[in-house]
Amino acid sequence: MVMSGLTVRSYVRMMFDEGSYQKTQQQYNSALAKLQTQGLATVNKANSNLKQEHADFLADMDKQQRAANKTLETNNKITTDKIAAQSKKAMMARTPGMDKVRLNKDGAVAQYKWNVKRYEESLKKMKAANASYVAHAKSVGAQARLTNTGMLDTASFGSNDAQMRKKLIMAQEHRMLAAKTKNEYKRQLIILQDMKAVHGLMLQDEFKHRLVVSDINRKKAMSMSNLRRGLAQNNAYYREQ
Repeated sequence: MVMSGLTVRSYVRMMFDEGSYQKTQQQYNSALAKLQTQGLATVNKANSNLKQEHADFLADMDKQQRAANKTLETNNKITTDKIAAQSKKAMMARTPGMDKVRLNKDGAVAQYKWNVKRYEESLKKMKAANASYVAHAKSVGAQARLTNTGMLDTASFGSNDAQMRKKLIMAQEHRMLAAKTKNEYKRQLIILQDMKAVHGLMLQDEFKHRLVVSDINRKKAMSMSNLRRGLAQNNAYYREQ
């Protein structure tokens, strides 16, 4: 390398002028420290931006999951309400004397003509059956009960997870086979059919929900991986400076 006369004089001066050398060294150290500080600030800002982007993305994913959870909850209620209405109509259609009662669209009694004594006797039986059923459900760790008319409370049954619903269905199959009268067998059969209907529809909605949650978790994991990679690259770049 060919040095200019000015450069040569500068080096000569530093060799014989201690103050000049120290001043130059201080200037160099100061400039280097400034560059390092600026570089660290740049890296910290870049890392902060990456972390904020990741946090914003997670917040959006959490929002989507809450929406998916709400959709599942809404669909479950639609299912249990629908099956409950159908069951109520089926119960009324097979109950003695109900052929003389006019019903509105949701199956509610519009005009009551039952024999009071028969009604009270039936109600007592239904209460006893419900108490027995609730006790059985609790014994297996489930939430389930019957309505005042002795039919399945679909909302209570639907509050259980898929595994517990399946366990209750299996138990109901045994209860149906153990029925002592034809009418009791029919009632237990309707309960079983209601269980299977609710369980089947809820399984479909739960499967869709799991797909959404799985995709959200996959995206979260990918975002975390990208964050770690970006931080590592930024920190490595700073160390190389």
